[in-house]
Amino acid sequence: MSFLVADIGGTNARFAVWAADRPLDAQHITHYRTADYPNIIDALTAYRAALMAKGVVWPTHAILAVASAVNVEKIELANSPWNFTKHDLAAGCGFTYLHLINDFEAIARAIPTLRPDEYVAIGGGTAVPNTPIGVLGPGTGLGVASLIPNGAGGWIAVPGEGGHVTATATTDFHFQVIQGIKAVHGHHHVSAERIASGKGLEKTYPVICQLLHQIPMAETAAEISANALAGNDPAALRALEFMVDILAVSARNLALTNGCFGGIYLAGGILPKIQDWFLRSNFRNAFEAKGRREDYLRAIPTRLITTPDIAFRGLAALAAQIA
Repeated sequence: MSFLVADIGGTNARFAVWAADRPLDAQHITHYRTADYPNIIDALTAYRAALMAKGVVWPTHAILAVASAVNVEKIELANSPWNFTKHDLAAGCGFTYLHLINDFEAIARAIPTLRPDEYVAIGGGTAVPNTPIGVLGPGTGLGVASLIPNGAGGWIAVPGEGGHVTATATTDFHFQVIQGIKAVHGHHHVSAERIASGKGLEKTYPVICQLLHQIPMAETAAEISANALAGNDPAALRALEFMVDILAVSARNLALTNGCFGGIYLAGGILPKIQDWFLRSNFRNAFEAKGRREDYLRAIPTRLITTPDIAFRGLAALAAQIA
């Protein structure tokens, strides 16, 4: 038996094939930009043609990880125009079996399979076996999930929409930027995702330029990050630092809420691209900065996942269970 497996975010869609004879990994991994296709069915049709050219049989079973809540018939991606119904997707792609999960649930399912060389530790702390684990990370948006021990040696992956919790200002500058986001972009509510993500960088940067009386020198998240790392754009650096601070606050809130003594794992498309800078950033200090609960947080390890396409590891594990 084989499955079409996919990891679909706001900017990129990644497709692969899982086969029962290779239960731990996915094959024929291919990346597509969502902006290059009007809808998911067109992108999958292109992938199907690529597989057929290789002589690969199109699977009739599919598991898709999407950057959205999946407990509804119509899937609306928060940071992409790709909207679809499960019925139309199955009919349009010839799937007789279709299962959808949240994209960070897929990453959470992969955590127990990680080898020590597939992540980098940030700060101290020692993971306690069989205790909850938190997973989050910035890409186009901000994904969040948890992994809870099931009491029988296994795990339960718990997805959520934690990226949409309210962004918390911990400094006067943070407060000014959040108020500026509300004024400039017309948002009544500023979520963590509005700051700690690629889309967030694009929203915070012009606001910070105003506060610093600086003419904007970049537009896209990639340009802002590049300028920050090059050291030639003070507002870009402040925007990247602000993203890290809000990510740290989100991580510590997740750790405190779920008692994540198994560790906090960071994923997403942005951090691996700025890894050297991120490892020197204020993330760990901001993560631990919780007053009387600093000792609690200091004991929890934080780790950056460095292996690419990790969601497929979780999708493969789920496919193996279903098959």
